[in-house]
Amino acid sequence: MRLVFFAGYIRNRRQLCRELALADGETEQAVLEAAYSRWGERLADHLYGGFAFVFENPESGTLFCVRDQFGLQPFFYMVTGKGELLYGSDINGLGRDPRSRR
Repeated sequence: MRLVFFAGYIRNRRQLCRELALADGETEQAVLEAAYSRWGERLADHLYGGFAFVFENPESGTLFCVRDQFGLQPFFYMVTGKGELLYGSDINGLGRDPRSRR
């Protein structure tokens, strides 16, 4: 799995860095990737903050999408007429994507 989208913040990033044996200055993206490696799809149980992110399995093409427990970080998605999934934290960005009109 690889992280393909992240928006927001992880409030307990430093604590997670210690728990995952990462350097204190690691990016939130690096923390999410290490957390997914350790906890798989249960990683959200360990996160505090306002966030939305997507992991993709390049082999199967499947996506794992997560939004924070309180919905602080917007996460919008739509399926195009061709069956493509578009997603992001800005609904206007989805509307500007040329694939949204197909």
